[in-house]
Amino acid sequence: MFRNPFLVVDDDEDETLSETTTNNKHSNNMNNLILHNDEEIENSCPSAVRAMMNDSRMDIFINADDDDDEDEDDDTSKSNSQTSGANSTKSNTLHNKENSSRTNNEQNINNNNNLFAGMIGNSNGTPLPAHPPPVYDPNLPSCRVQFATLCKYFEKLSENNKHKEKKAIFDKIFVSCRSDLFQFMRLLLPQLDRERLTYGLKESKIAKYYIEILALPQTCEDALRLKKWKDPSKGTGNSFSDICFQVLQKRGWSSSKNLTVFFINEKLTELSMAGDNDKKKKILLDILKSTSCFEQKWILRIILKDLRIGTQHTTILNHFHPNALELFNSCTDLREVITKCLDPKFKFTTAELRVFSMFKPMLASLLHPAKLAETLSSDEYVIEPKYDGERILVHKKESEIMFFTRNGKDYTSLYGPKFSPIIRNNIKAKVCILDGEFLIWNTELEAFKEFGHNRTHALNDTSDTNEQFCYMVFDLVYLKDKDLSQYPLKKRRTYLENIINLQSHVLELVPQTPVSSEKEVYEQLDIAIMNRDEGIMLKPTGGVYIPGERKWIKLKPDHVDGMGETLDVIIVGGFYGTKFKRKSVSHFLLAVATRSKHSLGNTDALDNLDEENEASNENQVFHSFCKVGSGYTNIELLALQKDLESHWKPFDKTKLPKFYGQWIPGAGEMPDVYIEPKHSKILEIKGYSFQESTKFKTGVTLRFPRVVSIRNDKDWNECLDLQGLEEMIEISRNGNHKRRAANMDSVVSHNDIKKQKRKKMVQNPDGTFTEVEPKSRKATAAVSHFFDYDMSKLDKTSSLFKGLEFVVFNGDEHKSKYDIEQLIVSNSGTKVQNPNDHKNQYLIAANTNNITVRNWISSSQNRKNPLGDRDIIHYKWLIESVIYGSLQRFHPGYMIYTSQATLLSFKEQMDEFQDEYLFDATVESLRNSLQLASLSSKYFVLDSKQIDMINSRYEIKTSQTSFFKGVVAFIDKYEKFGDPSSELILGLDTLEVYIRLHGGKVSNLLTTEVTHIVHDESENTTRLQSLKRKAARVNLKLVSGDWVRKCVEERRLIPEISV
Repeated sequence: MFRNPFLVVDDDEDETLSETTTNNKHSNNMNNLILHNDEEIENSCPSAVRAMMNDSRMDIFINADDDDDEDEDDDTSKSNSQTSGANSTKSNTLHNKENSSRTNNEQNINNNNNLFAGMIGNSNGTPLPAHPPPVYDPNLPSCRVQFATLCKYFEKLSENNKHKEKKAIFDKIFVSCRSDLFQFMRLLLPQLDRERLTYGLKESKIAKYYIEILALPQTCEDALRLKKWKDPSKGTGNSFSDICFQVLQKRGWSSSKNLTVFFINEKLTELSMAGDNDKKKKILLDILKSTSCFEQKWILRIILKDLRIGTQHTTILNHFHPNALELFNSCTDLREVITKCLDPKFKFTTAELRVFSMFKPMLASLLHPAKLAETLSSDEYVIEPKYDGERILVHKKESEIMFFTRNGKDYTSLYGPKFSPIIRNNIKAKVCILDGEFLIWNTELEAFKEFGHNRTHALNDTSDTNEQFCYMVFDLVYLKDKDLSQYPLKKRRTYLENIINLQSHVLELVPQTPVSSEKEVYEQLDIAIMNRDEGIMLKPTGGVYIPGERKWIKLKPDHVDGMGETLDVIIVGGFYGTKFKRKSVSHFLLAVATRSKHSLGNTDALDNLDEENEASNENQVFHSFCKVGSGYTNIELLALQKDLESHWKPFDKTKLPKFYGQWIPGAGEMPDVYIEPKHSKILEIKGYSFQESTKFKTGVTLRFPRVVSIRNDKDWNECLDLQGLEEMIEISRNGNHKRRAANMDSVVSHNDIKKQKRKKMVQNPDGTFTEVEPKSRKATAAVSHFFDYDMSKLDKTSSLFKGLEFVVFNGDEHKSKYDIEQLIVSNSGTKVQNPNDHKNQYLIAANTNNITVRNWISSSQNRKNPLGDRDIIHYKWLIESVIYGSLQRFHPGYMIYTSQATLLSFKEQMDEFQDEYLFDATVESLRNSLQLASLSSKYFVLDSKQIDMINSRYEIKTSQTSFFKGVVAFIDKYEKFGDPSSELILGLDTLEVYIRLHGGKVSNLLTTEVTHIVHDESENTTRLQSLKRKAARVNLKLVSGDWVRKCVEERRLIPEISV
């Protein structure tokens, strides 16, 4: 009797199906199988899937690909009966192939077990053996469910935005595939699968392989689409897998060998273990030949570990079992999570940390500054500097040491060779787990390098360099045989200090500073900013360590961004940084222009400025405003130093530069060097808020200033002046910013802005300031245009705009500038306020009513734009891209301003009525084209040249890509003629790809439809004579594999060579 593999039973009870349809019980389609005994399923399933048990008879997951099938009539049944023998042979062949692949993979896994050894441990820290390789069992769902079926469910998940319907799909998977659910979950959550090694494949390498496998010319349209997949003008899809799907679909790549989930998993495991590029390419070719373009789209997403179904892994795990996410954070083992959470009685209590067992480290979350005082009053806190390094957990037991990233990746082979000796020699504990930041220290600059250099340093021979690893340790979570995660931080810190031998800039403890007030916190943040640290961490001394939980607090300058406006100020002095040698300037004194001798309050006289006075720095005075030392990378700093180094002059307080005016700097603000403004650079900066200060000539300064960008596109005399500074201060103090903050929860309000009307400061002739009642006036549109709202806390609804940067010039009555920017950020895009040379930057506008838009268009048309001729796109392109879930192709209807390059592209892609050559018309586009055509009196008569052009463009008859059209080939590629179970002849497996790719067909049987027999050039005389006789009997053409290759090489159907 056939046992239903989807029936959920108790471990010690063997339930079977009643034999109601004995004749169909081994059907390949597995139709009409149902789940019985709902009470047992209800009792044995996790609570999240019990909602699926309401109906006593439900469609099961395996039949999802037959949604469109209807009952077949008698004629079809007869046809199926006649071909059942062939189907049986095909099924046996597939099972043989799967079994063969399984055997090979078992050997590969056994040979590579050492790769997994020690990655998982028990409570005593003893390494556990790797999981055994999967065994083919025809009764298991993974061995019966076709991968195409699973892909259809993935497609439904990606297209559906309704959480309830998505959860119903997840429930079907959880219930129907329960008996070996891990095989399905590792495809649903590929980013969490730690058992499978990394593939070593990114989009660029896969694109290269596909171009080679498909024999695409490097300069053809499809090859360029694959290589430049991020360019929205190259295709309609917004992901690499979509582009691959379109390229293959265009060539009719729709056949599939109905591979099972088990077989796909085996192939992916084989791909992950492939050591060199040739092996990887061969495996990709095998997959390409056996799957449809639809299946390949999802295989690529699995390989790239981004399924793009619009649901995070946290949501899926929480729906699977209430404790699944917590368990995964503590062990990062998906198989263990699935195994334990299938038990309905399982309950997660606390994480049990183990040496050599991966777990998610404890993380930090943002805190609204308004809640800072309340938080500080709840516990004792310490501040730690936040470094821009790589989070690394170091596991040590005796002499064995392992390094894990925050995502559970084992980096022992990468960092171990250089840093394991440091741990052995300086950590006194025999068994422990350390938590900290891994950085690179530059001994020449006496500074840490930015994030991203660790792996390069690990792989390079650094015996002659000035760089070294530095591990900044801040926590100890395991000591001897004791899990310390439930100990308070204060006690863990004491243990840590007792087991570590400090080594300067190699192995250090992250310093801690007790704080109890907001003022102390912000003082520490100021120090961190000036030290060019990433920010600060706020930790309760009584807090426990919870893996994966965000219970710590982090503060960065951008996270307390109370002021949205940016200021363009000029460098007038330099300081030798505390982390750099004396020859390097790393901090800068910044100033604003006074615009001749006129005071801050006397704005009317500014209209009469003399042009020569404006351009000369002899009469121009600059007032010091703030000091900045963060926001730029080391590379940007080195470039800035190089531009300015020949113009620095030593600062002498007895001989102040004339352009400093009457300002005498105090000890803390006195620069080491100064620079004449005409040789200087403008920095775009931002900060938390304005505050009064006697340290700088302006009488005000910026709190938490940092550099946004170095404005190489601006001349020195285009910096902010006192009038502009006054306007920005007044707008901020009048509460405009506070009202903007009220419109979104994520923006920080100013605690120090009082509700009453502020007085205005006016500069007196002697340089002092007097407070006067301000005049009532409106904020200028010019200033409001540069408001940069903090949207860092907006929920991300998709990753559509990830990696793209946008400048929004203006909005309209339908969509404000803020609305458009919110749309961008919520779909993972980046908004900036000024155009730059970012290669993926888009300029967005609503109309040309904005002066900035008009100036941009004018400078582009006159070829005076320093950033070149760039498009300005209407915001409806963003909206329609979000609606359709992919970046839409550019079209004249989207353009506010069209660059010459885009105009040329439009001419190549569409006719004068905007009807595109390569893409089907939509109702809207057709209506637009007909409207344009109705305005024209032109009639067309096509000549032969135009007809040939159309034939070539649309691959009709004479197309160079479909020269095998009409060819039906039988490839003699098996040792036994026509027997797929026999050994495959090497060298002929790619011919099928070539023929199908260029319009031909390939038959596995020698039928009457076959026009050509393709043979191996090296075949013996007896085999060749036999093929000649077969060909002569049915009047076929016998050609060699070399003939196929020459046709591809010359891109035409050459005369058949007689053999």
